[in-house]
Amino acid sequence: ADAKQVVMEKVLVLLSDRMDDSIDRLARYMDWNKREDYDECIKSFDDAGTKSMQSYPGILEGSDEWKELEKLNIFDLELYEYIKGMFEMQGTMLENKLGPIES
Repeated sequence: ADAKQVVMEKVLVLLSDRMDDSIDRLARYMDWNKREDYDECIKSFDDAGTKSMQSYPGILEGSDEWKELEKLNIFDLELYEYIKGMFEMQGTMLENKLGPIES
């Protein structure tokens, strides 16, 4: 099986750049009830992720370095774009099955 097929059939897609939506989706999928400390726990998790992302130097999109990395990782980038689409599709499927997320 190729990577796209595995993602489609076996993976609940969660995205770090959509952390709040991803955590809510995971909680609904697993049928977890929000506890008192849920928001604090998620904030702590989110803050840790933000700090780790800040430790890497940025590469300007379109620069020579960017283009070289893009060439080296073309299949990973293609899969990532597919996964982002799956995130949206799974969100719609989950909402149709369980109803809209209540705030």
